[in-house]
Amino acid sequence: MKLIKERGIYLKLMNLEKVIAYLRIFQEVDGAHIGRVLVDEAYRRQGKGTALMERAIEICQEWYVDQPIMIHAQTYLQQFYESLGFEVWSQPYQLVGIEHMDMIFKNRRHLYDYSLHQTRNG
Repeated sequence: MKLIKERGIYLKLMNLEKVIAYLRIFQEVDGAHIGRVLVDEAYRRQGKGTALMERAIEICQEWYVDQPIMIHAQTYLQQFYESLGFEVWSQPYQLVGIEHMDMIFKNRRHLYDYSLHQTRNG
């Protein structure tokens, strides 16, 4: 697993010279965010995405100690993210033509500033 820090933290899982899984961690006003999660189709259902997400959660817990951990998840992946400890935090919405929902890591929910959520989600 490769860690690159430039305008956020980027995790890459490599197979020789090929990127087979990727995500980024970045900070916003409302907390730490994990985004742009992808796993090459040929490597799906092999635990690669789970391993990458588990490492991302560990990094967020180490580097963003007093902040909630959030994701903008595609709705069809809700169960996957719930299995990692996230819970639904918004109604579904469209983002670049794909249905998403906000999710928050359960163990960090108590750190969230609810006034920011109300403003953002109306």
